[in-house]
Amino acid sequence: MSQITLVCTNCAKEFQRALFRYNDKIRQGKKDFFCNNSCKGTYYSKWYPYSLNPMEKKYSDDFKQEIRQAYFQKHKTHREINEEYNIPLGSISYLLRKV
Repeated sequence: MSQITLVCTNCAKEFQRALFRYNDKIRQGKKDFFCNNSCKGTYYSKWYPYSLNPMEKKYSDDFKQEIRQAYFQKHKTHREINEEYNIPLGSISYLLRKV
């Protein structure tokens, strides 16, 4: 099995991967390679300042109520709410749930 030596995008450590796995990732359009999942998580947490889990982001009850009114009473779509309030689309569904 052929091996290729790569450099981790996050920590700049050299590591080896199977050549066929490298070729598959290149065909998929991947440009970043990581030595392990921990490095991958650290790297992407730098680029996404808000949590990808909307449950972790805290919103006030008044703000949640304002979003619900915009959706249910003014009949705005998720995308319109996203543009007006600058909220990630995944978080809007969380905000529309009952408290």
